[in-house]
Amino acid sequence: MRLVSFAALSLAVSLVPAFALAQPAPGPCAGNGDPLGELCSILDSAMSRSRCEPGPISADLRTRVADGSLSAADVKAAFALAANDERHSECEMAEIRAALAGGPAFTVDADAAKVAVDLAYEADLFAASKTKLAGGKTYGGTKIPDAVKKLVATAKLNGAVLYDVEAVNGDGEGIYSHYPATAPARGNMAFSYTEITPKALADDKALTGPQTTITGQVEKTNTDGTKYTEVTYGTMDGGTGGISANYDEAWHGDLYARGRGGDKWANNFGILSDGSIHALPAARRSDLQDVILTNPALSRGQQMMFNGHLDVRDGVVVGVEMSGIISKRAARGRDVFIDPLALLKAWGFELAPGLTIDWGNTSRGIPTRDEARAVIGAAPGNT
Repeated sequence: MRLVSFAALSLAVSLVPAFALAQPAPGPCAGNGDPLGELCSILDSAMSRSRCEPGPISADLRTRVADGSLSAADVKAAFALAANDERHSECEMAEIRAALAGGPAFTVDADAAKVAVDLAYEADLFAASKTKLAGGKTYGGTKIPDAVKKLVATAKLNGAVLYDVEAVNGDGEGIYSHYPATAPARGNMAFSYTEITPKALADDKALTGPQTTITGQVEKTNTDGTKYTEVTYGTMDGGTGGISANYDEAWHGDLYARGRGGDKWANNFGILSDGSIHALPAARRSDLQDVILTNPALSRGQQMMFNGHLDVRDGVVVGVEMSGIISKRAARGRDVFIDPLALLKAWGFELAPGLTIDWGNTSRGIPTRDEARAVIGAAPGNT
């Protein structure tokens, strides 16, 4: 099946705003009969520190679309041509994105768009992650909605990174986090327990009966005379469907206890590489109880796309913050990240009217949202 343009594709969630380029400037290879000439200038200044030059993908695609169409096989070949087998660069993704927008000399086959979503969604995942996601469910076991898959694919085609929270620079300093990620994916840190979905919030809100909650802390003394602090508990009736901040330095006897306000989860959250949203348990301890858990602990061997703070009241998302270290990287143009508000909408969460993103670090400028492309990047002048 051949369409007039990619914009005519009938998709539940359109990818066109993300794939299409805003008035692309013609490059030196543009000209009569060059179907992909627009690839000579493919990234706008708000999303990239420098202009990308057409590479092997562009050269190959120009040959492949000489027959007048971009096919699924052409798209597969483009993804396979990535210069780095471990990561598709922002420019390589942009070349593919530009091709999916169609051109004056070629059309985009309908199945090419579907293949692009599938391949972009899987791009740069750990091999073990691909295996876990083969059944179409998140790491926590939730069926991945088509809208979520397309949103993640859109963000990645527009440069959104997958990052390893344990990655370090040449000086041994954490690139994306200064905190450890030692928690095992079990018990109250199992993916199924930490995953936040609209249904998870609704189910929590509908709970009845007594629920154990943290009420405070008390000083105690070991048999050897050393002193320590232990959490105290009480009960409340039912759940809240909420997520709020919770922090203490005491020892926890019940790792499944709710926070002081009765919420099941703490507001430290992260978006994993499958597009799923996770929050720490209110206790903020795993069964190891070796450290107070922070956002990186949610990775549990998986890559992340975003981390920060998520506040929910009575099932409604009322606050989203981007962690300082990745906010700084976005503002400086070092990385592009997925837009959490766009992803929350794709999952079907109810958002408070006028909800915006708070930035954890503003010392080097404010990142900018590009909702159409589903990403957060550098504001003009900040790079």
